[in-house]
Amino acid sequence: MIVRVVILALALGALASSASAQDLELAVDARAREHIDADALSTALGSELAVTVVLVEPDAERAPDRGRLTLHGLPRTRVRLDLVRADGETLQRTTRLHPDPDERIATLVILAANLVRDEAGELLAMLQRPPPAEVSASVVSEVVSESESEVVSESESVVVSESVSESESEVVSESQVESESQVESESETDPVLAPPSPPGDPFLRLGLTSAFGSAPHGACYAFARLAGLEVSALPLPFLAIGVRELGGGSALSREWNVGGVPFAELAWRFVEWADLHGAIGVHVQYIAGDSYDGGGAAPLAIVGARLYADRIFSIAIDTALRFVATRAFDAGGALLPQGAVLWTGGLSLTFHVS
Repeated sequence: MIVRVVILALALGALASSASAQDLELAVDARAREHIDADALSTALGSELAVTVVLVEPDAERAPDRGRLTLHGLPRTRVRLDLVRADGETLQRTTRLHPDPDERIATLVILAANLVRDEAGELLAMLQRPPPAEVSASVVSEVVSESESEVVSESESVVVSESVSESESEVVSESQVESESQVESESETDPVLAPPSPPGDPFLRLGLTSAFGSAPHGACYAFARLAGLEVSALPLPFLAIGVRELGGGSALSREWNVGGVPFAELAWRFVEWADLHGAIGVHVQYIAGDSYDGGGAAPLAIVGARLYADRIFSIAIDTALRFVATRAFDAGGALLPQGAVLWTGGLSLTFHVS
């Protein structure tokens, strides 16, 4: 019984001395704050780890007795977690941010807890090691000699010492087996080993595009109507390459055409639900009819904005200028001559495939 009390007191003292070292500093840089609620993350992380989490600026000096977790924002809605331990050792983890704010915080808490608990695992392993035999024997012999010296002879104290040493070794071995089994069960059920994976970035865009406008045509203006399919690839989140207004139609002058607009687009997604984009391309056609039979081409420039109703669906509003470079160009309402400038505005409905 005395040995159990001594071992429990030593363990509680070690835990009490390490409690202050478990306080954690949290720093979130400006780019990461665009997508992460630092206060919510601090509260959730403190609740998960049962420690005090202190929000600090990324360039502030780290307290020597505290670890610091820093979140760095990266391109393509990713973030890097840097954990600096009190001894200066650094651990890193990179992940893609989930589009849902609640899931985003939950994912970051799981990853951060995984990094921090790596350090706690080493401390737990140190506490689980049985004390050296010499130290245990000396402690037990001192306790026995002080409490039972008046009623126990020297020979009996030796017997007691040996029996206590055997019982102590049994207690230590039993506690070690229980702690190892508990660690194994926790490692099998710990959700940190399988964090949720956020959806990947879209790599393909499919949609319908339309454009309406007017252009000078003789003494009046000709009405233009252009529409078709869009198929484009996204090798990078801000870059799209493909073909839009893919299809055909007929003009009022009984010409018909088939063609599309090969284009390259750059976009700036300044918030989660919207971006600004610009594109250049060439509207190419094959035209056949009574008054003209041949090719048509009109280089164009496009600017617009895209609103994301969901991760897989968006609505774009844009405007474009086309400059007719061939003898004729079928604008849907009339054949435009070479040198004509066609100004259109349109709407696009697009699906994004991840």
